[in-house]
Amino acid sequence: MHCNGKCYLKKQLERDQQQQNNGSAGKEKYEVSYIDDLYSYDLRSYAPSIPLIAYYQSSVPYTPLSDTFRPPQA
Repeated sequence: MHCNGKCYLKKQLERDQQQQNNGSAGKEKYEVSYIDDLYSYDLRSYAPSIPLIAYYQSSVPYTPLSDTFRPPQA
């Protein structure tokens, strides 16, 4: 018997229908809680103030392009 996928589709639809008839299939219950009083902390007052000093030192010497590039002479 060649059903070209119709048999499989029919079985899937029947299975889905049975799950819907059960009522609780695929449904989950979650409890939602609310917190009214939230504590907030200002962490900036506890952290020591350290000035940020950043220097970049390249290990490759900088040579401007104008020093090395010579256009061809005509």
